[in-house]
Amino acid sequence: KIIPIEEVKDETFAEKVLGDGAAVLPDTGLVVSPADATVETVFGTNHAVNLVTDGGAELLIHIGIDTVKLKGRHFKPMVKDGHNELQQELLDSGQAEIALEFDLDKIKEEGYDVTTSVVVTNSGDYAAIDKESGEAVEKKPFLTLTGGNE
Repeated sequence: KIIPIEEVKDETFAEKVLGDGAAVLPDTGLVVSPADATVETVFGTNHAVNLVTDGGAELLIHIGIDTVKLKGRHFKPMVKDGHNELQQELLDSGQAEIALEFDLDKIKEEGYDVTTSVVVTNSGDYAAIDKESGEAVEKKPFLTLTGGNE
């Protein structure tokens, strides 16, 4: 399910301190590449990844709220900094390169909210960011950037 970024229970995301975007409630423990991109950074605690799309959008995908406190438990990165072969095949074939795996159930069992924020950290470079909400994310885009480095 797609959630407006303003409804995320973390002020940093809800107030768009890091940029505009949306959030999802995941039903699987996988983060797949949302576009052709290069991995800029996998956070040391493996709960987030920064990507730069081939079109220039800078994305932060952050799994859960306060999950940094897990210190990497229940997270497994499948890529490394500088990995530049992330391909968006999800929409076309149902397959995409996995950037991170995480144990959704164990994270929930430890009491963490698993809302996953997807933020365009250079959102000021775009005239508009159109967002879907309330719908299923699987195999469809939920953020559309226009008027910039699309």
